[in-house]
Amino acid sequence: MTTSWVVGIDFGTAYSGYCFCARSNPSEIRSPHWWEGDGVKSLKTPTCILFDEDGTFLDFGYEALMAYKRMGQNNKRFFNNFKMELYNKVSSLCVLYSG
Repeated sequence: MTTSWVVGIDFGTAYSGYCFCARSNPSEIRSPHWWEGDGVKSLKTPTCILFDEDGTFLDFGYEALMAYKRMGQNNKRFFNNFKMELYNKVSSLCVLYSG
């Protein structure tokens, strides 16, 4: 028997998260914790992303933030609260191709 899933994603400006449930049991929604440490237990993670010097993806969320801090915060490829920057770029492309 194949299980169908329902997934909700909140890609927020400052924090992001997700939850899911089996379609056969919608009352049992699962919301995994992104981070449990340093006295923090969070259902959401910071909307930040970290790449290496070559542009290869390294980490997202709390893991990206902690890696960035370990690097001495001198990495130029750390992007925090980047959602609206993407939105503005996509909006510009849509306007460019709408005519």
